Amino acid sequence: MGFRKCRYLRLQCFLVGAIVGTAAISTNAASDNLDEWGEPSPQAFNFQNDVWEAGVGAGYAFALGPKEIDQTVQNNFLTEYPFPGVSPYATATGDLHDAFVTQAHVYRRTSSWLSMGLEADYQDESVNIPFSGFINGLPELIPDYTWRTHILQITPSLKFGPSMGWFRPYLTVGAGWAFVEQWVFIDDGQFNVGNGTTEDMHDSGYRRDNFLTANGGAGIEFGIPSNWSVGLGVRYNQIFAPNPKGGYMFVVPNAHFDYHF
Repeated sequence: MGFRKCRYLRLQCFLVGAIVGTAAISTNAASDNLDEWGEPSPQAFNFQNDVWEAGVGAGYAFALGPKEIDQTVQNNFLTEYPFPGVSPYATATGDLHDAFVTQAHVYRRTSSWLSMGLEADYQDESVNIPFSGFINGLPELIPDYTWRTHILQITPSLKFGPSMGWFRPYLTVGAGWAFVEQWVFIDDGQFNVGNGTTEDMHDSGYRRDNFLTANGGAGIEFGIPSNWSVGLGVRYNQIFAPNPKGGYMFVVPNAHFDYHF
């Protein structure tokens, strides 16, 4: 548990560093892109000149709303040594964590205010089972477990924003598909089967689902030399899944780097 907390602390520190670094670059761009008369420097990329835009980014998804999530698990011991009236299947319950997000996108400008394109987001969620967790709604001691939720989203998107030289505010909206994969492993320790023999016992489960997803966001971009730009943004994202109740909902602050051609 301590290792997982340290890892996510490192991810948060990395994201904060990326956002601060991007903000610093953006601030420098804002000053370096203006000459002494306040006009755009000829070295700065001018958003009026781009047709295609391709970029990558990183962010951190803060889970909103209901976070309780369920997963069906199968007990290996009860499967191999069945007990009358006892099912080897159970339902484990946990809470969805916040997560680090990687992003990629490509857009084609169709007018001075509008671009059309495709966005992809990937996040590796950790699900927390309290130390006294729940199996089939009943409390059970769960000292060791791994529960991951991988989410890949592909969304055709629209990007709105005026091309104001080296500076551009923007809004985005998109809707598409979310591919959600869950894997859980709960270590139940060992069970004495008699004659001095013990068997490892665990609960495990796996499932994959496809859901509709939608997002909307806003941000600001600054042109820098050699057809590059940097930007900061924030996005609201909802995956329309029945579990957790109301679906997965996130707010995602992010930083991104783009190439224009």
